[in-house]
Amino acid sequence: ELKDVFVDISPSGGKAPTMRRFPGHKAVVDGRSGTPIAVVSNDYRLITHTQAIEYGRRCVGTLFEKVDPGKIKIFNVVAPATGSYCYIDMIHEGYEVNIWEQEVYLPFLRIVNSYNRSRSLKFLVGFCRKVCDNGMVFESETVSFQFPHTRESFSEEIRFDMKAGRMRELEKKFSSYMENVRGISVAGEHAFPIFCRGMGKRFDIATKDKNARQKAIWMLVDFRNRVAPLIGKYFRGGDANAYDLFNAMTDYASNPPDDDKQEALQVVSRQRKAGAWLQEITGLQEKSGFSWEGYLKDYMEYGTVEMN
Repeated sequence: ELKDVFVDISPSGGKAPTMRRFPGHKAVVDGRSGTPIAVVSNDYRLITHTQAIEYGRRCVGTLFEKVDPGKIKIFNVVAPATGSYCYIDMIHEGYEVNIWEQEVYLPFLRIVNSYNRSRSLKFLVGFCRKVCDNGMVFESETVSFQFPHTRESFSEEIRFDMKAGRMRELEKKFSSYMENVRGISVAGEHAFPIFCRGMGKRFDIATKDKNARQKAIWMLVDFRNRVAPLIGKYFRGGDANAYDLFNAMTDYASNPPDDDKQEALQVVSRQRKAGAWLQEITGLQEKSGFSWEGYLKDYMEYGTVEMN
């Protein structure tokens, strides 16, 4: 909730504080604990996470035909302990998009909201796999609506305007895109180096500083040991395709260790990296002269290096 801000203007050494209201500003305060979260200007429009969820249900209900907004459920929330911002992921299990007659995808909504103006109120609508709920938004295959936290950006009710049939077009485009992805072969020996590049993981194992090199190798081997079971899970013991590796990436991105709060806050950025990689590699594969060896020239050693 919003509260007035007061400033202590008493002289130094005064016995009692003299408080004066600070004009033009409000404090965003946790209504349960009274903890201040941020100071904002008077034109700030506070949207609580509860309100954002209701807007999100309305968004999905508006965009998808024959969807019951009441059946849209929350399956993941990413937020720091301060509560200053929040990512809320929601799905609808009653509306399915079939890919290859094997994979089932569901309407997926990611709500972005903040209480310190660091992030606009945003609604990203896409698709995610039903089997694992590795919440995934393909940036180029997504409908988004964004509203800065200012009074001018909001009418009495948020409207989600889009031309008729747009979501059906998006479904067809998404299905076609996924068909192409499955046709990109990935050899087992390339899987981990590609994984590192896709997730933006670099390890300075070529440095001449002996201690730094040992540390880099230790971090690399530790990461490889963590990722190897995921690659094995989706590759099933042999060569596979880009879609299989993508699923390993989103599994890694969406399921951080339970005891690691810092990694939990990186879920969204890692999911976006996985989606960006899939789109990047699809585009590169269409160009003449592409080779995995050239693409991985700085990463291939990651799959074989061992601790000394």
